[in-house]
Amino acid sequence: MIKTPRMYCIANSELNKHSLPEAGGKGANLGELIRAGLPVPPGFVVTTGAYRTHLEEFGLQKRIAKRLDNLQKQDIAAIAKASKNTPSRLHLS
Repeated sequence: MIKTPRMYCIANSELNKHSLPEAGGKGANLGELIRAGLPVPPGFVVTTGAYRTHLEEFGLQKRIAKRLDNLQKQDIAAIAKASKNTPSRLHLS
């Protein structure tokens, strides 16, 4: 594993089907492809823990939760709009 604070990155070669909670589906599947001997370029995943830390450090969890609190479950158009706008709010400014 790539040594980083709180294990924020893991090399693809270290991943497998059990890595799903920390690496997500794509990362876990890349690890499985490597284990099966298929050609996969070297690389790494940024862990779900790193993502959670980013949200916490910049107060983004509260901002996202506030945005979701104002939505009605039945208003699919509003949910789609909020989902579309949320990634642009994940930057550091």
